[in-house]
Amino acid sequence: MNPVPDSIEFKPSSSKTIVSLFIGLELSGAIGMAVILFTAIFSHQVKRLATWYTFCASWTISCLSYSLLFFAGEISSPEPRKSICVLQAALIYSVPTLTASSTLALLVHSWYNVHFGLSKPPLESNPRVIVTMLSAPFLLWILLLIGFLSSGIKSPSLVHNFGLYCTFMQILPAKISSLFVIITTFSTIPIQGEFIIPGDLVMPEL
Repeated sequence: MNPVPDSIEFKPSSSKTIVSLFIGLELSGAIGMAVILFTAIFSHQVKRLATWYTFCASWTISCLSYSLLFFAGEISSPEPRKSICVLQAALIYSVPTLTASSTLALLVHSWYNVHFGLSKPPLESNPRVIVTMLSAPFLLWILLLIGFLSSGIKSPSLVHNFGLYCTFMQILPAKISSLFVIITTFSTIPIQGEFIIPGDLVMPEL
């Protein structure tokens, strides 16, 4: 694949306001989600679905991934260390699969409780199902992360700092990540519809 043309290259030093705003939003998101997550973990009065915890954790990881250059002190460097840049690019292209799949797991878990909470045992009574719902998003994320890391390590010249974070100058990683997120997002539509229109609702005949 051909690299992104230089004409659209973003210079880190050209917009410090945008960089500061971006990092501020990402850090506030990470801190906010982490506070909510740990409050629920350490509070004996708060009860949440198991998939809710992985949902919060996935979005915290996502926000931190986009802030990696900031933590490394190289957010303003046009040529940050390749090791940091490759790691961030791999994280950014793999983490959307984590957030999308953990969101799907939470929706499926909530849907089951809404529709079968009184008539069937909770999902928590089936350890295999719960373990699968909790681990599958992270396993998928790790597999993609390793794949993108391998690609970046083999061809570090394809990784570049575009001003806010490091990305691959290839379309393929973006296509892989986007395709999975699109499929996962569309699969949540029927589930969300079930929350609005109960599945046992019988429509009158005309």
